[in-house]
Amino acid sequence: MIPIIEDFQKFQFITENIKYSEDTIIIVKIGEEWCAPCKDMDSTFEKIKQVDSKSIFYNVNHSNDSFSDLLIEKKILKIPYILFYKDNKLVEESSFLTKKELEEIIAKLRK
Repeated sequence: MIPIIEDFQKFQFITENIKYSEDTIIIVKIGEEWCAPCKDMDSTFEKIKQVDSKSIFYNVNHSNDSFSDLLIEKKILKIPYILFYKDNKLVEESSFLTKKELEEIIAKLRK
């Protein structure tokens, strides 16, 4: 199961403050439990997580009020929306991705 980040302070701590190894990528999906494409992304995350220990996956609930500033800043209107962090910096953003597209982005970010 992909862990859920419950509040914005924890989100900031995970994405901006924890020091990870150089090739670790933090991938955060913004979505909802009722959203079918979001569930598909969870399934994709689980598959990649089984073979890639250097990618760390999290979920954020789109309707959680503590993330409203982030949603406005990033102009996130569609879910699922994926944020990629490397070296404590946002390096990529995307809406729904297939498993192949997600793997390609991860490989590109590791170069």
